[in-house]
Amino acid sequence: CCILFCMFSSNPKELIKIFKMNRYYLILLYGLLGACLFSVSLQAATPVLELEAGQKNYNLNSTLEVLEDPSRELSFQQIQAETLAERFVPISESGNSFGYTESAFWIRLRVKNSSTAPDEWRLEYQNAAVEQLQFFDGSGSQSPQYSGSLTPLNQRNIPYHHPSFVLDLQAGEERTLHLRIESRTDIDVRLSLRTLFEHQKDTALDQTFEGIFYGTMIAMVLYNLILFAVIRYRIYLFYVLYQLGTFIHWSFIDGTSNQMIQDGITNPIGWRIFWAGFLAAAAILFAQTLLETRERNPFSHRILNIIFLLHLPFLIAPFFTGFLLTWSIQAVYLMSAVLYIPLLTVLISGAVKGFRPARLTLLCWGAFGVGAALSFLTQIGWLPSTAFTRNSMPIGVMIEAVLFSLILSGRFLEIRAEKESAQQEAIQNLTRADELKDRLLASTSHELRTPLHGIIGLAETIRDEKRLHLANCIKHYFEVLPHSLRYKAERGIKDSLICKAEAFPFGKFGFFIFVVSGNV
Repeated sequence: CCILFCMFSSNPKELIKIFKMNRYYLILLYGLLGACLFSVSLQAATPVLELEAGQKNYNLNSTLEVLEDPSRELSFQQIQAETLAERFVPISESGNSFGYTESAFWIRLRVKNSSTAPDEWRLEYQNAAVEQLQFFDGSGSQSPQYSGSLTPLNQRNIPYHHPSFVLDLQAGEERTLHLRIESRTDIDVRLSLRTLFEHQKDTALDQTFEGIFYGTMIAMVLYNLILFAVIRYRIYLFYVLYQLGTFIHWSFIDGTSNQMIQDGITNPIGWRIFWAGFLAAAAILFAQTLLETRERNPFSHRILNIIFLLHLPFLIAPFFTGFLLTWSIQAVYLMSAVLYIPLLTVLISGAVKGFRPARLTLLCWGAFGVGAALSFLTQIGWLPSTAFTRNSMPIGVMIEAVLFSLILSGRFLEIRAEKESAQQEAIQNLTRADELKDRLLASTSHELRTPLHGIIGLAETIRDEKRLHLANCIKHYFEVLPHSLRYKAERGIKDSLICKAEAFPFGKFGFFIFVVSGNV
């Protein structure tokens, strides 16, 4: 508005006044216009990656261009035509994550070997779950290199579960590389270019981390399976199912499952959905048992039961095809994301109330969260790509599995201590009951002997009194009576009380009531 007023105003003083008042706005306006023009000039220029002699590793996201192919029918010859070649846009403009889509994507990269000697390079696509990749190295050959989860390892140029391609450049040579991507999984473009030596070194380190990860996970599964077989505590079974689903599902994400099966897996997307659903269902059972949700948080327990039932249909995903398969892989991960809402509710409420398993579970899942965050920051380029940062996610999963196993071991020791304490208390109760019985028998025997001895004395007095002329039969009775009563007083009372005493448990702590009967 200021510029238009100046153009049509005839008063010079007014022009000077307006300029002085709005000079900062004018400076800002011209600065914005200059930045826009500079941005357009940068976008119009085709980026060329120059490979220097000293550098061994390149992150390519800033130099890539992308063309979307919604029909998935464009050929390599067609995208080289001028009309389509002009439609490539820098990937920084469209973003390197395209999510779940039916489109195919063509990635273009211009590279130049600025060194004075030929060099061997390896182009690596850092998403092993993508289905189909075709790489055209710009050498003039119309035959691409194939890779992706649908391509068996024996049909790849580099037999490694992370899709990798061979690129040989002569000194000073410049080429235009093309990569075609098509997948029913999420598509995110993460490309790196490394020298042959650097690629082999990183591959060896990655395989070392993978060996440690899978070895630890299998050891945890077998160890806790043995514990379940011994003590029959069902939380150990749920732990085994949870960790089994974790590392098998991860093997489909990082492509290890394809590497283990040389001819490839039939319907890998379906099996990936199956293990994702299996993992979520096992995690729900494990969390419900460990956190005692039925007693402590009944509402969240019911919500978790509903989510558990919703995951069960995904267990038949290996038999899905077409649109149903594409929809299912999106649905299962959406459902798994929803699962965290009631779980976090239970964890936070339990931790606030001082429930020890809830606090320890937060610690375990916190280790997994840190690993996931480091992996994400590495993918977007905020952290350097090293063997540790590239494998931070499986490292977090491994730490989580070990911590959960230690928690269950501690829980087992607590249960054993509780049982030993209960047994010791029962033994003490029995000892007290025996002492009570002995005191009762001694007291009762004493109380009965006293009158019996009196009766014996009276009977003997009557028997020996000569002034009483008793019949022979009566005199015989008074002779037998002292012997019988003396036997009762010395032996028969105790035996009768012991034989006729019945103990009844009473109450939690094992008190006893004695019912005593005897013939005197």
